[in-house]
Amino acid sequence: MTRLAKIIGARSRERINASMGSLLSSARVMRGMVSTLCAAIAAAALLSGCGTSVDRSAYIKQNMARLRGVPAFPGSRLIEVDEQGYKNGEEAWATTVGYSTTSEYSISDTVRPSAVIAYYRRALRGRWDLLQVYPGFQLNFRQGEAYLEVWATRGRVELRVDHDCYKGSASPACFGP
Repeated sequence: MTRLAKIIGARSRERINASMGSLLSSARVMRGMVSTLCAAIAAAALLSGCGTSVDRSAYIKQNMARLRGVPAFPGSRLIEVDEQGYKNGEEAWATTVGYSTTSEYSISDTVRPSAVIAYYRRALRGRWDLLQVYPGFQLNFRQGEAYLEVWATRGRVELRVDHDCYKGSASPACFGP
């Protein structure tokens, strides 16, 4: 190797070493920034109650009590009971403010959804206030602060309730923003 090649090679190695040192230094700074950011996010989650502001178990227990007061469609079979939390916004820091609880039933495929809707209009009259009718497939009711949806499709009925949907407001606040 010529003397010039050795000089060029040595200078290139020096530049590479200097660049690597600079990159490693930048990586350390970035790692420190990421660690600080993660610590701040963790602290915010702890201070905000980890994203929840209601007692899930107690909330769902009250929803279940409301659902027990709603009759099942004659001949239906309970398939599943599910709950879903909803938040007071879509931001990462939004807190859970309530839960809906849904009971899903199977019914005969020969039963028309409109027959299910007619049944619930009669069965809940005088106990729940009818708010909206979507002909043939959905009813929405109110009872105090509670909100109830009845969905009917061929072979299925869903009863979805939130015992504290209105939260003191004139408009429902449940099932998300």
